[in-house]
Amino acid sequence: AGIVHTCEQASATNSESNGLFEKTKTVGYEGYLVNGLGVLLRHDSRDYLLSANKGIYAEFSFRQFAPILFSKYTFSTYKLDFRKFIPLGKKEKNILAFQFVHQGADGEIPLRFLPSISTRAYHPNLYRGNFTSWLQAEYRLRIWKWVGASFFGGAAQAKNSLSEMDSAPIRPNYGMGLRFKLIPKHNMNLRIEYGIGQNTSNYYVAFYDAF
Repeated sequence: AGIVHTCEQASATNSESNGLFEKTKTVGYEGYLVNGLGVLLRHDSRDYLLSANKGIYAEFSFRQFAPILFSKYTFSTYKLDFRKFIPLGKKEKNILAFQFVHQGADGEIPLRFLPSISTRAYHPNLYRGNFTSWLQAEYRLRIWKWVGASFFGGAAQAKNSLSEMDSAPIRPNYGMGLRFKLIPKHNMNLRIEYGIGQNTSNYYVAFYDAF
């Protein structure tokens, strides 16, 4: 548990004439300074931080931005992130992993603070809304010594109100990849994956797991 502080300053947005930002005049379009305070609650029983084999990770955060804190806009944000890792087999070579995330925001929210879908296949700025949720699962298996593979899938929603939950489009994602264990002591892997979503796809190369 702890207290968190968030501060961000942005200059006026440069956009094309008659472009989307020019037409919508979204909050923060002319630049802003926001300051916020909040609380963070976290439980972490994972065995490794970058690539967990077992354990649970749970986090809840809430932040409030207001003029009394020298913020141009008044709004609040929250986030719930829950992950579980289940080892399979006698030697725990294969892992089944799950993640559920729900984010929300209320008030005069600058675009960069609007929750976004952040699952593989979707760019973090592609779908935003006052509320976003997603559930994803991944199966990680060892193929040979330091070579492994991953198969994943999930679904996400971005909506402007909780009442839109039934009508908001569900954005599926799925994919697969290879994993190469570079530092066994810290269970660090090189991850190369390809994710497919709704009318989009992306490659990923990283030295840590997606969650």
